[in-house]
Amino acid sequence: DAVVDVPTPSKPAVDVQKTVNNVERVTVKVGEAYNYQITVRNTGNIALTNVVATDTPADATIQLVSGNGVGTIAANTWTYTIPTLALNESKTFTLTAKVLAYKAGALVNNVCVDAMEVPGTKDDCDTATVDVPTPGKIQVCDPDTGEIIEVNQNDTDGYLPTKDKACADMKVCDTDTSNVVHIKGADYDDDRYTT
Repeated sequence: DAVVDVPTPSKPAVDVQKTVNNVERVTVKVGEAYNYQITVRNTGNIALTNVVATDTPADATIQLVSGNGVGTIAANTWTYTIPTLALNESKTFTLTAKVLAYKAGALVNNVCVDAMEVPGTKDDCDTATVDVPTPGKIQVCDPDTGEIIEVNQNDTDGYLPTKDKACADMKVCDTDTSNVVHIKGADYDDDRYTT
């Protein structure tokens, strides 16, 4: 019997992950510079060419200040074309931004990638979020819930600093489902999660 080689079908895929100051969500002051980290990875089985990464704040209150020497910023949108991305290769970029004025609620920044070899547009997207403290208030960690809340500046007894591990977002493996999930540090359980 003759052996016939059947070619592996092409399955191009690309993934993008975004953090702000190396976490999913952070509090920043008005006018304070902070960084977004963007990692683009080839998760398919063929090399990719001309992978376009585009980062646009969903809110004009966020101003992109610098692409740190990579890509261009025009009309508050950062764009960079990655010439080639080999199998399993990743590229990480850092964007510097600042919040121009106080605005209540979460300020979301979105990044998307589009590779010519992957069908469709916006092959993958991810977000990172910043919060701005309300004037006259301060953000603290509620140790009972693991949530970041706002209290009056003179009313901080019983609360922890926002960077306390009880309120930190963690990316962990859920051993019950084998899925990677995001949890609050206060919810971490050695019997259920691994890092």
